[in-house]
Parts: sequence; structure tokens; C-alpha cells
Amino acid sequence: ESLAGVTDIAITNAGHGVLSYFALKGVPCLYIPSNIDQLMLGSRAAEAGLGSLLRPGQAASIAVEMATWSGSSLLRSRLDSFKERYRNVSVGITVELVLQHL
Repeated sequence: ESLAGVTDIAITNAGHGVLSYFALKGVPCLYIPSNIDQLMLGSRAAEAGLGSLLRPGQAASIAVEMATWSGSSLLRSRLDSFKERYRNVSVGITVELVLQHL
């Protein structure tokens, strides 16, 4: 739980759990997927304005991408909106509900 409080940005593979965690906490992410599911999820999250998607092999672009975020009021606005919309959602509870229905 404390990770989001000390994280300004997260670089992740766009897995469901970590993407949800940081989105719900309002932390921007740089998604570098390693499989098709992560690519699809990371693409959707990037389209929603929750971060940016880099495909494998574009890792050299990380610094450039992060520089475009510096002071981005649009990125902050989208993240704050998402965080507010889902403020009562807990990633842990959501995962438990999914597991109960498997």
C-alpha cells in the first residue's frame, strides 16, 4: 500500500494487478508489455490517458516519454479523474471477487 505514496511514476509491464493498483492511486505509468494481453491492456490504459505505452525495443525512448509528462496538466487531470471515479474500489477486494467466481 505504501508504494504509491512514494512513487512519482511507475514503469511496468501493464499486468492487470499493477496497472490497476497504480491507476487507482493516480500514479502515471509507462507500460512496456511483454505479451499480447499486456499490450492490449496497456494500449487501453494509454488511450484513457493513464500513462504511455512503449513496445519492447523502444526502451531507449523512456527518458523522452517521461520528459513529455513533465508538468503535463492533461495527464494529471486524467489520472485525478480516474482516481476519483474509482476511489471506493480496492484492488485486493476486486481480485478476491474475481477469484470467487472462477
